[in-house]
Amino acid sequence: MSGSKHEHSRKANHQRARHPVTLRKVDVDEYEFLHPRCARMREDDIMQAYDAINRGELDVAEDELRWLLEDCPDFMEAHMLLGYVAEKWKKFGLARAHYGYAYELGLKALPPKVIGRIDYRRSTNRPWYRAAAGLIRCLVKLGDRATASEVLNTVMQWDPLVPLPDL
Repeated sequence: MSGSKHEHSRKANHQRARHPVTLRKVDVDEYEFLHPRCARMREDDIMQAYDAINRGELDVAEDELRWLLEDCPDFMEAHMLLGYVAEKWKKFGLARAHYGYAYELGLKALPPKVIGRIDYRRSTNRPWYRAAAGLIRCLVKLGDRATASEVLNTVMQWDPLVPLPDL
């Protein structure tokens, strides 16, 4: 059946506008990432993915995260978590891709030069730093220490005290 509801929905999703991650000033020299509205509205859903990961149900987490990305393709935290899942499965190329995408979403929001601090302690900033940490781990595993060093240097410019955490 041409023009079915399902077909229309698929076309609408394909044509959905992307909403970038931006940076906003929160203090004199402190900034935070402002995530797309579609990501901010899905806090309960992302928590379900964390819960599945904590239970060791990586396949359930992967399904939840892919579902989240269907309507919110620039959901930094969902990409970061997909990177984590892939890393746990030792699929380092795939993990690098998801971590790298989340990291790039943050990079696109940054000005050309350092203008202050993006504090890791702010919850809105943690997905970017965790994506960077995962990206660094994967790049090292894949033998690309030069790019891993570049990522590390970039991150340290924005918060020299940032821990490089594991989930």
